[in-house]
Amino acid sequence: MKEGAKHEVATAAFEKMSKRQQLALLAAAGLKAGPNVSLAYAIDKFRRDKIREVFLYLVFLLLFTVSALVERDVTDAHYYTQTVKDAILNENFPGVTWYKTFQDVSIDSDFWEYMTTVIPKYLYTEEWYNGEKFSDAELNYVLHMNRLVQAPRLRQLRVKQTDCPVPARLSKVISVCYPQFSNSLQNKSDIAGWPPGERLAYQTDQQLQTGSYHQGLLPYGGGGFALDIPLYFNKTQALNFFNYLKQQRWTDLHTRAVFFDFALYNPVNGMYLSVRLLFEFLPYGQVRPSSQLRAIRMGLSSLNDYAALLLDALVYLMVIFYMVMDARKLVAMGRGYWTHFWHWFNWANYTVFVITLVFKLQFLIPSLNYVSGQGDLDIQRATMDFESLGWYYYQIVNWQAFNNVFVWFKAFSFLKYINADVANLAYTVTHAAKDCGLFLLIFAM
Repeated sequence: MKEGAKHEVATAAFEKMSKRQQLALLAAAGLKAGPNVSLAYAIDKFRRDKIREVFLYLVFLLLFTVSALVERDVTDAHYYTQTVKDAILNENFPGVTWYKTFQDVSIDSDFWEYMTTVIPKYLYTEEWYNGEKFSDAELNYVLHMNRLVQAPRLRQLRVKQTDCPVPARLSKVISVCYPQFSNSLQNKSDIAGWPPGERLAYQTDQQLQTGSYHQGLLPYGGGGFALDIPLYFNKTQALNFFNYLKQQRWTDLHTRAVFFDFALYNPVNGMYLSVRLLFEFLPYGQVRPSSQLRAIRMGLSSLNDYAALLLDALVYLMVIFYMVMDARKLVAMGRGYWTHFWHWFNWANYTVFVITLVFKLQFLIPSLNYVSGQGDLDIQRATMDFESLGWYYYQIVNWQAFNNVFVWFKAFSFLKYINADVANLAYTVTHAAKDCGLFLLIFAM
């Protein structure tokens, strides 16, 4: 049959279709109904577009998957975190006849026992297992392999003494109380500091360059009474530091939270490890310990880091290309564009990519500034809030997990072109998407 005859047959077939069938066909081809649009043109455009889409999406899928795998070494991060966690948190308190660790801290004396025994043992190790003293180059390492990168910081948050409503029967014996922590009730009066005899003033979060923390029972600001322990301290000096604060009753009825932060770097896997130990002094007398360890890959120090950055840039260039193509399709189809599930799905995926990009920029800019800067002050004070930086890093990981699901689920939309059975399955899943989504939402809640 000649080309002209084919066109006439296709046009006649198109005109016999119902309005809904015509719109569905045109939508699949990314076209809008008009006098110059024919069935033959729509089918030919649809076929060419899908061949190109399948090829491009395979390239995008490959780039995205390799990028996700290169960016984060899950195995190294897990073992790095677990090793330090076992050493710091699962170490038995010396001098007790039962198994007592960080998680068993429950009163203020437990807190000081932990800080004066377990912490100096691992952060200030000075000799090998055979009694041989460390050289200067071997100091400031945890488990011999993980370098302390800045001075550990001890930070306290306190509350004011307030009046409490009590029954008349107890009014003569209870005159004041110490409420749970809130920013409006913070006590900012000077307390004992270091060196001995010095007073320690309250500092704001801007002065300490520390972000707020929301992983405890209550949210805590980044300010407080902070003491940085210089890296040149040996074990004896560190013990003197902690024992002096203990003798001065550095924690008392006003204390509501004590943070102990330090950061490590492992040169083998190129990862930083942020360690935050939180002790919450609750208003009913209990001390509640909790911890947050985050393995972070920062900076551009290896070929792998540059490859990850390049792959990520290529992925986002393709995302921009897809967004432009969908925007053009939206202009061509008008409101009919939003009648298709996969178009909604595409924009949901683009939204997650944009959110992930925002977190990546918030992480990348300060991390590059840190690794490329001078470390002269690190020996004296904590210059980087690794916990806040690690929070952004883990948000990237979390949002990228959604991208992983969405990107691979999107590949399902192309499988329907393989054969009729797969097409029927894709049709069923697409039309059940609303019900399945509601079920998953209810299940997640």
